[in-house]
Amino acid sequence: MKFSLSACAAIAALCFAQLAEAATVSITPASRPASQSEVDDPGSGGLQADSIVHEFFVTTDGDILRVGDLNIDVALYNNPAGSDTMPPNPLFLPVFPSLGADSFITTPGDTATAGGGLSDQGASFFDSSNDGPQNNFLFARLTTAPGEGGTFSGVISVAGSAGPEVFPFSFPLGIPEPTSMMLVGLGLVGLGSVRRRS
Repeated sequence: MKFSLSACAAIAALCFAQLAEAATVSITPASRPASQSEVDDPGSGGLQADSIVHEFFVTTDGDILRVGDLNIDVALYNNPAGSDTMPPNPLFLPVFPSLGADSFITTPGDTATAGGGLSDQGASFFDSSNDGPQNNFLFARLTTAPGEGGTFSGVISVAGSAGPEVFPFSFPLGIPEPTSMMLVGLGLVGLGSVRRRS
């Protein structure tokens, strides 16, 4: 009996050690309307008023290897002076404000694409350097036209203690889903009827 308890304890310790070493990834989305200065920029290449700028921040405890197997099923705004694989240089933003809404996907180090870029389904963005864990790193900015909705999905691969670990993600882009719009509408109708009775 002594042996079996020791064996169970050893197996449990091994399992907990492996769980403790597993990589973790968390993604935080944020959205905002395109600013007036971004829309009014003569070099914007057609950025529309009321476009929605979606930003995605990732925190990892391992090096990001790849953002890939992408599926983006809505048209994105691409600035003529922008890049699919890197954010704009902040020094250019005062002169060309519309670059602040340019769509891109990137990694913390040198980024290379395979399978196309933002416009190709299943594309991957690879990181060719070891940059270690990341804290709230902006890995994607995707700007959609007003009234258009879709999905941004794929995987983020990070270095784990036993090799690469893959974390799938999926987020809505653009307009809220019809159910949300209906609930907002019902809420406004309800507020109107309460106000009328007062």
